[in-house]
Amino acid sequence: MVECPKCHGTIEISEASFGALFTCHLCRGLFFVGWEGQPELNDQIDSQPIDQTRDPLESQYNEQASNLPPSPSWTPLDQDFGNLSEPQSPASAIDEIERFANQDQETLPLSYDLNIGGLDLPKQIQLLREVLDDPRFGWDTEQILSQITQGVLLLRNLSPIKTSMLVHRIKSSNLEIKWRQNVLS
Repeated sequence: MVECPKCHGTIEISEASFGALFTCHLCRGLFFVGWEGQPELNDQIDSQPIDQTRDPLESQYNEQASNLPPSPSWTPLDQDFGNLSEPQSPASAIDEIERFANQDQETLPLSYDLNIGGLDLPKQIQLLREVLDDPRFGWDTEQILSQITQGVLLLRNLSPIKTSMLVHRIKSSNLEIKWRQNVLS
């Protein structure tokens, strides 16, 4: 327990407040607390109680905002977004994402060509087979694996989602992964 240098009331100052500004809970006076825990009155610190009803940064913000150029006006888009107020169930949202990921690449503006190298050993091919067998990919695993030539598999026009999922699952293996991004214009 120490004495407030402003109101001389008895106050408790925790160690967390040592070396920082402190506000007396009795008089709202502001003073510095030394590293030893003793209050130090500084005449340069505003001795008036803190106004709890006003944000101290408000005047600074208003001053900065008044110096800004006028903001551009926004015009609404002439686009119908459908009925956005109807919430989707988690299952229908997942189904929608899966349909998007599995749609034809000709309708998507972005696709990837993925080059997976280092498929020289049966163990590495088996690892890739396990990843490709995921039914969410919707791929014929045996047909894809039959395309391996000299330890390299080239998968063309993959959706961003499938590419991300596949790379994420095989990135910790010793396989060499290279990709190219294709943008339709």
